[in-house]
Amino acid sequence: MNPSLSLSDAKVAIGEVVDAFKESSNLKKMQDAKDEAGDDTMKFMSLVFPIALNIQVEVIQKYGFSPDQVGVIAFTNAIRSQAHDPEVHALANELKMILMPPGILSSD
Repeated sequence: MNPSLSLSDAKVAIGEVVDAFKESSNLKKMQDAKDEAGDDTMKFMSLVFPIALNIQVEVIQKYGFSPDQVGVIAFTNAIRSQAHDPEVHALANELKMILMPPGILSSD
């Protein structure tokens, strides 16, 4: 069974994940991988996603999610269930902008 998040926990957790991506060492790792991948979506997935996974699992495991891809998917689903809240929705969109390759993002 996957953990769930209360609204207050969802706000804190998604905020911590976004903040983790803003830490200077993580910003550099992500930017270096994005630069190397360029516009190649497959390279983006193979270079950027593993770094992003490692950054996210450091936070989500504190909330009971497994420190792996399955945990990240479960966390994403838990956040989606709270996305009716404007703050959670805004932070989820901010995270989406960090994680998605150029050209994939659509405005919503």
